Amino acid sequence: MRTVPPTRGRIGYTVDVSGVSDQMRFLEGIGVHGSRAANCGLALARLVGVASNPNVDTIPLQVWRSVRLATSGRGLSERALQSAVGSHYAGSSFYDHAPSRPRLAKLADVLEDPNLQDLATGDLVWDRVVAIEPLGEEMVYDATVLGTHNFIADGIVVHNSIEQDADVVIFLYRDGEGTPESDVELIKAKIAKHRNGPIGEVPLQFRKANTRFYTVAARETEAVAY
Repeated sequence: MRTVPPTRGRIGYTVDVSGVSDQMRFLEGIGVHGSRAANCGLALARLVGVASNPNVDTIPLQVWRSVRLATSGRGLSERALQSAVGSHYAGSSFYDHAPSRPRLAKLADVLEDPNLQDLATGDLVWDRVVAIEPLGEEMVYDATVLGTHNFIADGIVVHNSIEQDADVVIFLYRDGEGTPESDVELIKAKIAKHRNGPIGEVPLQFRKANTRFYTVAARETEAVAY
């Protein structure tokens, strides 16, 4: 719905009904008053067989910055770039609309940019936040430490959310006494909580020289870096 500023008299409003399914629903369920109602039948006839293309699964406009960055230094003109993705030359208006995934995928192929390819083929669905409405005050619980207001573990700031908010909880521990002086330690990672997968224990090998964990081979003859 849009507000139409009046030239005189009262403020006017227009309602735009877009998309095949919504237009057909409007014409069949609401229609138009008066003699112009005859146009509803004509409009419905034109909509029959039209493929719906809501184009709601788009990438935010900010992605054009990455496209321009990937284009710079390649000696590719704007006209050539737009032609390469099957678009008629539209000048700067080419960047006025959020690109669909197929269009961004074509751009990624032309520009050979893996970051754009990830955005085009990823499983994230983008939407615009149009409003944030308060629902009142509620009691919340968090764990904190006075002074730092966070947990400090050996000089490292760790997350201060309590366990119920975590998606994955992993405990690292040595089996038995262990040999902490050794350059290579056998460590077990116990996955105690996993919202989207299994839980259990995973044997790991920690090499202090590399400060990395490695998977333990079946015969412990080799280790593969995580």
